[in-house]
Amino acid sequence: MVDSEVMHAAVAFKVCDLQFWPSMLAADTDVPQFALLGHTASYLLKRTSILLRIERYRPASRYHLVLTSALEARRTQDSLAAGSTLLPQARTQTHSVDAVPAWATALHANMSKRASGPGAIPCWKLFAAYLPTLSTVDRLIFLDSDLLLMEDPAPLWAHFDDFAPSHLLGLAMNHDGITGFNSGVLLMRLDRMRSDQQWARLLRKGVAALVARPPSVRLGWLADQTFLSMMGGWQFEKTRLFDFRAAPLVERVWMLPCGWNRQLSVHASSWPNFWPTWAVCTEPCRFAHFSGVFFKNLYATLEGERNLSRASCSGVLDRHMRLPGNSGEDKNRMLTFVRQQCCPRLGGEDSAADTGAEAAVAPLRAGAGVPSGFRGSYRARARPAAGPKRTRATSGGGPLPFKSFGRGGK
Repeated sequence: MVDSEVMHAAVAFKVCDLQFWPSMLAADTDVPQFALLGHTASYLLKRTSILLRIERYRPASRYHLVLTSALEARRTQDSLAAGSTLLPQARTQTHSVDAVPAWATALHANMSKRASGPGAIPCWKLFAAYLPTLSTVDRLIFLDSDLLLMEDPAPLWAHFDDFAPSHLLGLAMNHDGITGFNSGVLLMRLDRMRSDQQWARLLRKGVAALVARPPSVRLGWLADQTFLSMMGGWQFEKTRLFDFRAAPLVERVWMLPCGWNRQLSVHASSWPNFWPTWAVCTEPCRFAHFSGVFFKNLYATLEGERNLSRASCSGVLDRHMRLPGNSGEDKNRMLTFVRQQCCPRLGGEDSAADTGAEAAVAPLRAGAGVPSGFRGSYRARARPAAGPKRTRATSGGGPLPFKSFGRGGK
C-alpha cells in the first residue's frame, strides 16, 4: 500500500500491469531503510521476521521487498494489502527487478551463467541503484534472511556517516572460513552509485573481466559476494580477476565492524585456520548471522519465539545443545558462544523498547570494541595476496590465512 500523504505522485512505472511508484521513502537520510530480496512472494513473506524485529526497535523505519519478477511482486503487494504480514503497509514497498534497465539485465545474465544453484538470485542486489522504484532512496541496507538482530540497529544505520566520499558500499569481511567479503549485511549508497553512472561502469568492468575467463571460472553458490570479493582483488582457487592495486572496489568499500555480521557457521571448522580467523572478530554480537546448514533449524526456532529475550534465547540454546548430533566439539563451541555472547545482548522482555538511538550510537562513535582490522577503508585495512591454493587477507596486526572458496554459509 502506498501512503498518499508521502507518495511522490508524479510518475508511475508499469510492468506487466503492476503499478510501481518512485519510493515514498525519498531522501530522508535519518529514516533507516532496509531491504530483503526473494524469488517468490511466499518465500519472502515467510522471512520478514528480521524486519519485524527492526520495527520493534525503530518503528519509523522503511522496508523494501524486492522480487525477481513482476508477477511475484504483485503477489507480495496483494498479500501486504490483505494484512497477511505484520509489516506496516504505509512504510513497506514492493519492487520488481524486471524494471531495471536492459544493460543491467544483460550483466546479470552473464553473472548468472557463472553462478551455481540459486546463486544468481542475490546478484540482483548489486543492481538496486537502477530500480526506478528506488530512484529517490539514497541509502539502503540489504539484509540476508538468516540474520537475528540482537540490539537497536541505529548504530548500523549511523555507519553511513562514517563513509568517506569515495565509499559506495559497506560490508564486513568473512570470518567463517571463506575468503573475501560477506554480503549478508550490505550498506549501499544508492545516490553515489547512480552519480555519473560510476557503479554501472564498475559493474561492467567486473563482468567483462569475468566473461573473459574460461567457463570453468565460477562464482558458485554465493555469487554476489564472490563477485564483490573478486572486484576487491581477492583470489578464489587459482583465479583472480584484478590485481589488488587495480581492483575496482579499492577505496569504494567501507569495512563494516564485524559485530554487525557475526558469522555463526562451522562448515569450515575443520580447516586449520578457521578458529584463529573467526576469533579475530572481538566485536559484540549485534547481528547474529546463522549461516550454514547446521544453524538453520536453530535460527528457525529462535525467530519463532514470540517475545525473544535473553532468557528465552538461552533456553532455546540449552535445548538445542542437548539434541542428538549437536554434541561435536566444534558445534558445541559455536553454540556456547551464541548462548554466552549473543543471547545476553537481547536484554529483558522489553529490551527493544528501552534502547535509545543516541545511547546506542555513542559507543561506536568512540570506537569501543572495534578491532582495527574490521573497520575503515578497504585500501587501508585489507591487502589480499594469494598463493596457488590459499588466499590471505590482512586484518589488523598482520596477514591471516583464509581457506580458498568453497560452498558454505553466507
